[in-house]
Amino acid sequence: MNRKWKGKVIANRYIKKLFFIAVFSLFGNVVEAEEDIITFATCADYPPFEYYDEKNNLIGFDVELAQLVAAKLHKKAVFKDMSFGSIVVSVQTEIVDAGISAMDMTEEKKKRFDFSKGYHRSAVSFVCKSDRPNDVSKIGSCRVACQLGCTGHEKIIKQRAPDAEIIFFDKMNVAVEALKTEKIEYVFLDDTPATEFCKKNKGLQKLFVQHDDEEYGILLKKGSPLKAPIDRALDELIAEGKLEELKNKYLGA
Repeated sequence: MNRKWKGKVIANRYIKKLFFIAVFSLFGNVVEAEEDIITFATCADYPPFEYYDEKNNLIGFDVELAQLVAAKLHKKAVFKDMSFGSIVVSVQTEIVDAGISAMDMTEEKKKRFDFSKGYHRSAVSFVCKSDRPNDVSKIGSCRVACQLGCTGHEKIIKQRAPDAEIIFFDKMNVAVEALKTEKIEYVFLDDTPATEFCKKNKGLQKLFVQHDDEEYGILLKKGSPLKAPIDRALDELIAEGKLEELKNKYLGA
């Protein structure tokens, strides 16, 4: 082998070695990055729990709670914004690690998923235009918006307004716009978001219905190894008064 050809062989081997080192480093960093994050699915149309501020930053009670929980586990919270109905599918298929979106821990969901310990108990209300009677018993056969996938809310609507036509929406801000343009007559949702939507939209009023039977929890796949550490993190946040601080900040508790 002449010197010139030998030099080319050595150069090619060196280049290949650098290539494999670079590939290994890249994928090594990806694996490390995946281990350092918890991916949460959320539906960011539900102030004050999850929503975008005027600078398009994702904020809210659930968002900050997820960040605090992740920090307790020495990880970073990463969020995927999607329709409410897509959250359960994304958790089940492991597209995300968990779901946090003002999600009631219904008995039906508990059969198919794990939940963290409860972190908030809400109430529920109807929202309608101010010229309608402030009386739930007067809803009759009107059209009522309900969030798609929120089976607990659907059940309460059927109990409190049995003649109503239920229309499902992926996003509750879209439902409120439909209410304002009279495509529907009522929107059914948690009491705190109902208050927020009424504050931001003139001519709307809230009709309080009842306190909710179920608490909110963080949704996890059945058998998720995150359940125990997330529960411990929540216990620590409660003991430190951090959860109460979040409630005071976002819910006025």
